[in-house]
Parts: sequence; C-alpha cells; structure tokens
Amino acid sequence: MSKKEDLNSLFRETVFEFVVGDFEKIKTKLIEELTIEDIREELNNWGKLTHPPDFAYRDINYI
Repeated sequence: MSKKEDLNSLFRETVFEFVVGDFEKIKTKLIEELTIEDIREELNNWGKLTHPPDFAYRDINYI
C-alpha cells in the first residue's frame, strides 16, 4: 500500500470515529496540545456529523 493510500485509510477511519463519537480511539491520535474536551467543545458548535460520500476522499492534497 502506498503512503497516500495509508493516509487515506487513516483519514477515513478518523472521520468515521468522529461521526460515531468514538473519542477513546480519537484520543490515541491526538497531539499533546489538543484534548478530547477541546474536540467535544468544538463539535458542539457543528451540530450532527455525517459520513462524507466516497468521492470526497478522492482528491485530497496530502502535504
């Protein structure tokens, strides 16, 4: 699997975790400066999250 495919897979997995609210899995991926509380607070401003369509993952510019 290429790096781009690996990143795409990780990105899809993380988006799924946000949508279903699996904060324990998200917590393992965070940098020290960001907390679950920060994420929950921000997500409260967004309303309900939904899964993006598959085409949304096609043209991501990985830097």
